[in-house]
Amino acid sequence: MLKIGNGYKILVADDEPIIRERLKLNIEKAGFKAVGMAETGLQAYEMYERTKPDIIVSDISMPGMNGAELLKKIRETDQQVKFIFLTGYSEFEYAMSALKNNASDYLMKPLDSSKLIEVLKKLVDEIEEEAELEYLKRENSIIKEGQYIDYFFSTGEIHSEMNKDLAQALLNPEGTRMLMIYGQFDGEEIEDEIYPIENDIYLIFSKKSGTDLLGHCTSSCYAGMGGACHSEKELRASFLYLRRILLHRFFSPDKHHYLKGVITKVDKAQLQEINLRNRKLIQENEIGEFIELIDTDLAALKTPANLEYYVYLMKGLVFRKLDKISGIMLSDHSPIWILEQFSTLSEFGIWLKELVQKTMSENIAECELELSIRVKQYLKENYTMAINLKTIAVNVFAHPNYISTRFKEDVGLSVTEYLCSLRLE
Repeated sequence: MLKIGNGYKILVADDEPIIRERLKLNIEKAGFKAVGMAETGLQAYEMYERTKPDIIVSDISMPGMNGAELLKKIRETDQQVKFIFLTGYSEFEYAMSALKNNASDYLMKPLDSSKLIEVLKKLVDEIEEEAELEYLKRENSIIKEGQYIDYFFSTGEIHSEMNKDLAQALLNPEGTRMLMIYGQFDGEEIEDEIYPIENDIYLIFSKKSGTDLLGHCTSSCYAGMGGACHSEKELRASFLYLRRILLHRFFSPDKHHYLKGVITKVDKAQLQEINLRNRKLIQENEIGEFIELIDTDLAALKTPANLEYYVYLMKGLVFRKLDKISGIMLSDHSPIWILEQFSTLSEFGIWLKELVQKTMSENIAECELELSIRVKQYLKENYTMAINLKTIAVNVFAHPNYISTRFKEDVGLSVTEYLCSLRLE
């Protein structure tokens, strides 16, 4: 029998013991977890409150509280749990009425095992799609509120004196402009303070025009100049705007300066089609084909907005699955933050294919055992650069907190201590 359950929990309610046992046998063979076998509607509701199942399979006719009443009571507080009715021909109209009250599906008695699996598979797809949409909804909320970027006025992420300098700069009647630079940058001739932040990004706040400052930028970096800002709110908006504008480097690598840029719209139809195809490939375990199509997909995106949304969908599709795998989680990183680790679309594609391969690998234990080795290798190759745990995380496919704990256990030194010893050598 096809294993489709992925450990999802099912509660069964039926007053006939033979049907309960047959249902339990079939759902467990399919990879589900039977968390309750209820004889009555009231017993089913008590089990529901204790176990919080993903799916309920319930007979319509039961003593005391019947199936329709059970559904109505559960729906008072829970619109997510899936509900399948078992019904005979004499109760068919009753089942149709229940479907209108937000039941998910129905099965006719006598029970057909293949039909049961078909309905359960459909509900599993719905559950996973809803979870993905909810995940993306939360991500979208974070993006809208600007919380996913580091609060760039705080200490630690940028220069500790920055708050004072910004307060002074905002006193200028004509406002202050933000210049954001991505890549290798030599600012010796620039009079204004240069603030390095992570991901090879530098910020400069100046009263000068954009053309005056952009002249100092070379072909080894990309630079964008924002408009005049008169408040911290405007500066935050400019910061986010410039981060998005600099994503144009993936599609226009020969253009290095941006005074104004167009924030293109997302082609959601194209991206959702790619996402649905990828979900299907993962469900069918066609990981090789999924990986082969990544380069084709990236080439078809054409705009920064599509690229950001593509990563956004990948976070829901791939990164969300990492939450179940201790040590290789990336779901707390924003799409732009991830893209800032790469200069070209080719570099990003190579990284993404390797990540998908590791994520979908059956030998997750081996990935975990190699973590400290991967961290060491990354540090040895990049010890001259500005490095922190977040930067390491996205390059070795691991959550910062996990890296810190695991590396200390394996090596006997903290990541910072090991990096200091490398630099001293």
